Amino acid sequence: SLDMNFNDPKYPQQWHLNNWLTKDMDINVTGVWKQNYTGRGVTVAVVDDGLEWTNPDIKANYNYKGSWDMNDNDPDPSPSANKPSNHHGTRCAGEIAAVANNHVCGVGVAYEAKVSGLRVLDGVMTDSMEADAFNMKMDINDIYSCSWGPEDDGKTVDGPHLMAAKALKHGVDFGRHGYGSIFVLASGNGGEN
Repeated sequence: SLDMNFNDPKYPQQWHLNNWLTKDMDINVTGVWKQNYTGRGVTVAVVDDGLEWTNPDIKANYNYKGSWDMNDNDPDPSPSANKPSNHHGTRCAGEIAAVANNHVCGVGVAYEAKVSGLRVLDGVMTDSMEADAFNMKMDINDIYSCSWGPEDDGKTVDGPHLMAAKALKHGVDFGRHGYGSIFVLASGNGGEN
């Protein structure tokens, strides 16, 4: 049986993972962990504004081979040092795969998964860039997490444009070595935070 007495200091505050106070008011992940489904063998690409892969709660689960900076066209997806507001991708990566039992911060939902960063949201986003991100390193990345979307103004409805839609289809057909890439896209979350 899996020991869920994690030594990460913020884990007791992660009520969404294990709500001790209000039964059944969490994401019900502990039962999955007890069956030893912890993300091992899976790489999640965080398609966002960058990934601070040197973060001590992410570094051990970072997959550099699945990462790319599409804004600067280099292998380091770190957020721009000139934009301190670029931290969303790092936060998302931590929620997904923060390392467990390292005495640092909290625990990720899939704390043994690897996480890669695809930095694309630190400049003008085009249909072509979005399409490239959806198929970037799909021989390595299994899941593409895109926690961003159109403006949350109650009026804007948007979806993938032509090239991005084709890339999604291509990933579903050919990603994960023929099993199909998994895409997790937000239906909103286009605001400041």
